[in-house]
Amino acid sequence: MSEVKTPWRFFVPSILAAAIACDLVALFLMAGRAPLWYDELLTMHVSGLHPFSHLMNALWEGADGMPPAYYAMVQLGRLLPGATSATLRYPSLLGYLLTLLGVYWFASKRFTSAAALTGVLLVMLSPFRQYAVEARSYSLVVGFLALAAASWQRVDHLRSARFLFPIF
Repeated sequence: MSEVKTPWRFFVPSILAAAIACDLVALFLMAGRAPLWYDELLTMHVSGLHPFSHLMNALWEGADGMPPAYYAMVQLGRLLPGATSATLRYPSLLGYLLTLLGVYWFASKRFTSAAALTGVLLVMLSPFRQYAVEARSYSLVVGFLALAAASWQRVDHLRSARFLFPIF
C-alpha cells in the first residue's frame, strides 16, 4: 500500500516519539513505586548472586526458569541509578520499548505510517503494558519477537535484516 502524500505523514514520527516518551516516563515512575511481588523478589535475589558463575549454578539447580541472558541484563540494569524495584524492571521497560518499535516497524511495511502509529497506540492501551513494569522477561521476549517479525518481513529487501533476524 502506498503512503498518502499529506502533511499528516510528517507528523506521525513526532506523534510516535512523543507518545512513547510520555508512556515511558509514566512507566519509569510506576516501576519505582510499585512493590515487588513474589516472582520479582525471586528475580531480585537470583540477580544479586555474584560472581555470575554462582547465578548460573543457581539456575542450573532450578532456582528459576528465566534464561541466563535475562539475568545478565538485570544485573546490568541494577548498576544504573534508581531504586532497586525500578532497576530490576529496566530490562522489562526496554522490552516494552522494543515491542512498540517492532510493532511500528512491522505495520509500516504494509500500511501507512498513520496505521502503524495506531497499532502502536493499541499496544500502549492493551493489558500488555503491565508487563513493562514487571521484573520478569515477558516484555523482552515480546519485544525481540516483534523485531524478529519486522526483520523477517525485510529479509529479501534489506541486507541488514538477514543479520538482524537471527539475533532477535
